[in-house]
Amino acid sequence: MAKSNKRIAHHIGGNKGSLFAENLRSSNLEKITIVPIEIGKSYHRALMADYFGTIFKQPFEFHSSHEGITFLHNTISRVSREQQSEKILLGMEATGHYYKKPAASIYELGYENLFVLNPLSTAQCRKAGLTWSKTDDLDLRSIGQALLSGYGTMYRPEKPVWENLRELGRYRRFQVRHQTALKNKVHVMVDNLLPGIAELEMFKNPHLWHSVLLE
Repeated sequence: MAKSNKRIAHHIGGNKGSLFAENLRSSNLEKITIVPIEIGKSYHRALMADYFGTIFKQPFEFHSSHEGITFLHNTISRVSREQQSEKILLGMEATGHYYKKPAASIYELGYENLFVLNPLSTAQCRKAGLTWSKTDDLDLRSIGQALLSGYGTMYRPEKPVWENLRELGRYRRFQVRHQTALKNKVHVMVDNLLPGIAELEMFKNPHLWHSVLLE
């Protein structure tokens, strides 16, 4: 473990780059299949290519339902057999909550080499002069390029309790921002109606801005 940590510390791509490199170490790059997935609201798109960008399967669409994920799995299995692939790497953007269900379903099918990409990473690849593949599907190209650049985080499903805590944390931050905005609005209205009243000692008491009074 100490040896692995040392490699991570000295890898040019940082932690993510090191983990991605470890995943490919001792692998035949010609036998690696890359599957970038563009997540939509109801329908998703994917393509299949080798590590060097040669496309095996042109971009295709599949639904977010169980049938759609099964279609993706069958397509990946068929093309991988035809190409005699030894390893399959999948990448998708963390697009809101839409990616969570397909990511979990794909992982349950046994695709452990599934990477989640920050949209900022793919945006940078989209802006750059991409030469990864000859296709007009820029979003899929950028996802594939970001994946090959080691920008992805390996997907591992969270336990329900942590997912719930994360959602509660986001909701709390939203409520705090809403409360602050409402407090400032009330402050401005009172100050406009009675200029200088906020400077009185009685109005400096924090209880006047208690969340209960602002509901």
